[in-house]
Amino acid sequence: MKAMMKRIGAWGMAFLLAVSVCSSVSVQAATAKSSAKKTYNDAGYYSLIRMIEEGEEYDISILNSFGMYGGLVLDEDGTGFIFIVDEVSDVSWSDGAITADGETIKYTLNNDGEMVLEQDGVSLFFKESTYPAPTRKEVLAGEIPVGNEPEGNDGNEGSVKQDIVVVGGLFELFDEIADNKCILVMPGTYNITDFIEANEADLEYWDWSDEKFFGYGVFQDEVYDGKQLIIGNVDNLTIMSSDPDDPAEIVVDPRYAQVLTFYDCDNLEIDDIVIGHTEMGDCSGDVFDLIQCDNVEMNNVDAYGSGVIALSAAYCDDIRLDHCSFHDCYDGVIRAEYTSNIVAKYCRFSNVNSWGIITADNSSIDLISCTFRKLSGGLISAYAGSDVRLLFPNMDKTSKAALDNSLDGETAECLSVVTEDDVPKG
Repeated sequence: MKAMMKRIGAWGMAFLLAVSVCSSVSVQAATAKSSAKKTYNDAGYYSLIRMIEEGEEYDISILNSFGMYGGLVLDEDGTGFIFIVDEVSDVSWSDGAITADGETIKYTLNNDGEMVLEQDGVSLFFKESTYPAPTRKEVLAGEIPVGNEPEGNDGNEGSVKQDIVVVGGLFELFDEIADNKCILVMPGTYNITDFIEANEADLEYWDWSDEKFFGYGVFQDEVYDGKQLIIGNVDNLTIMSSDPDDPAEIVVDPRYAQVLTFYDCDNLEIDDIVIGHTEMGDCSGDVFDLIQCDNVEMNNVDAYGSGVIALSAAYCDDIRLDHCSFHDCYDGVIRAEYTSNIVAKYCRFSNVNSWGIITADNSSIDLISCTFRKLSGGLISAYAGSDVRLLFPNMDKTSKAALDNSLDGETAECLSVVTEDDVPKG
């Protein structure tokens, strides 16, 4: 598979840089239009988002995995350039056709707003980027954000546009927390404890005792062996690594601190982040604590100990986990209280020895095609009013034994397991 992807990647680079298909639009016609300095409708910066070869689709994450990314910068005067990584070729263009290295290819715009270039069973898809167009100098120096294009920034009806910022330092990351913000985090380790210590005099304390307390932004909070950070009442916030191949890591020192607590934060997204405690051991600090948060999405998140729970959710609704890894936590991976619609797809849960590794109290959890490894004790603990479903689980022997240990009492009444053997054949 890896060899095949490298072959496709090399083909795609050649395809983009040579643009080796002739069309009915001649080079002379394209050049004439360019020299006339006409303004064209499709001007903009387009980034490569996916590729299809012979029916097989490869999204940007797969392309990034072998170092492929690219883009088109089309200026209004009919000039511009095309690049793959740090290889750049000048182009001339008109609406519907792009010319590079003496050859011209037609493009189309599909209903999703994607620019499509096709040749010999291979289709390359570009989409207008939310980033500012890079200069040739920035491309050659590798100084452009690649890999992650934040979603929800296209101005579609019903969505609120996010302001996009790129941060490369600890203080920048938490100073940028606000409504309608997409924070692209450069590679590195970001220690929350260092941030709190440096800003202790300016950070307000979170008030748990006041039921009417409405804290907006970033707060500090005392725990047994130090302090933790709380993000309160911030909506439409995205935190993602700028480079999925070199994800940023967020850590905290106190073992009794939650690494990140979100209180009443709706429309929250965390992508391609590694997160955990700097020290392992028995403690009471979770990795994520979500309280009264709705519409939360986590993609490719790696959450590890020493926290009691990787993800704790209370009074939340609609939490979606996709290709996440939760592991090496002292007491479990998911704890849900009065929370509906937790859906985990293609996630990996591993290396936990406890009872109730996944706990549901008046909550609903769907685990779809997830992998369970080295989980011992009791896998599921569900209470009345809960609905937990394991759909097509991939389990090793210890995890299967932990599941079998769970199948009694209230848990058995609240739990359903569907395996491939349960699906009728034919």
